[in-house]
Amino acid sequence: MRLLLFMTLSAVYSYLILLPIRGHTWAIALATGGSSIAVALGAHAFVFSLAWSIATVFRLVARKPHATSPFASDAPPPQHIVPPEATRRAHSQHAARSSPVDHPPDFDPVRVRESGLS
Repeated sequence: MRLLLFMTLSAVYSYLILLPIRGHTWAIALATGGSSIAVALGAHAFVFSLAWSIATVFRLVARKPHATSPFASDAPPPQHIVPPEATRRAHSQHAARSSPVDHPPDFDPVRVRESGLS
């Protein structure tokens, strides 16, 4: 079916190209317009394929950049808010070193030292 459609369109286009030779003015304009569009599409395809092949070659030759973060470092980030695990560990270490005084469960020796009451 597609081949039949292609052959029919090719025959009509060939007939329209033949009419300017027979001297029809409107056919000259139609043939010139159609041929100009075909040449423009062909030139566009050629320039695109040329640019694509050049870009492909440059991409293969160029060094691949390494993705790096400006914030990346070998050290862990500074802790502005101490995580709860660290405070629990500090409390348990402090409780092991301190005197055997029973403190309430919500007692925080760091907060007491910072408040100036100790």
